[in-house]
Amino acid sequence: MHALRVFAALSAAAVLAVWSGPAAAQSAITGYGLILSYGFGYGGMVIAKYEPAVLFTSGDILLDVEAMAEPQALDSDKQAHPDHWSQWRRTGATYEYRTKSGKWNQVAGNKVWATPPVAKLSGAFEHVGGGGNLAFGGTSAVFTQSTYNFQPGGRVVRRGLASAGSEVEGGGSTTRTTTASHGEQVGATA
Repeated sequence: MHALRVFAALSAAAVLAVWSGPAAAQSAITGYGLILSYGFGYGGMVIAKYEPAVLFTSGDILLDVEAMAEPQALDSDKQAHPDHWSQWRRTGATYEYRTKSGKWNQVAGNKVWATPPVAKLSGAFEHVGGGGNLAFGGTSAVFTQSTYNFQPGGRVVRRGLASAGSEVEGGGSTTRTTTASHGEQVGATA
């Protein structure tokens, strides 16, 4: 599932361009791993998030994999968005990356994949998130959901949903507000 998350986070065209592209592009990548961070989910609950990262032979690590959508533009992304980048190292058998504060943290599970685990994407990947203050006794919540369906022939369908609700009491009345939005995108993986 972690590997599918990495590939779902990347555009499929970027995955193919990097892993099946010119030998020079492939040789620049050591592998990929997951970075553990914490954030807020639906209603304000604290959740663990595993974000994909790409480790390069130069010792650089790309922490925002959306930059892989255009592998030929990685140098310009590094100039424009230095916060997307950091350094990584291997100390004995341990893979580590430098945080924004300069501290070295272990790559999640100390696992770095050197090659893509799948030759072709198939199946569905789903991500749920959100925010709010329900966990702290509040009345507001936000819910988000993204689904990627990888279909035969290289077709991918992405569906998204976002919903928010809040309740305000005062002056003897209660006002409830709920909004929702959803959409669909269809594309190809090759």
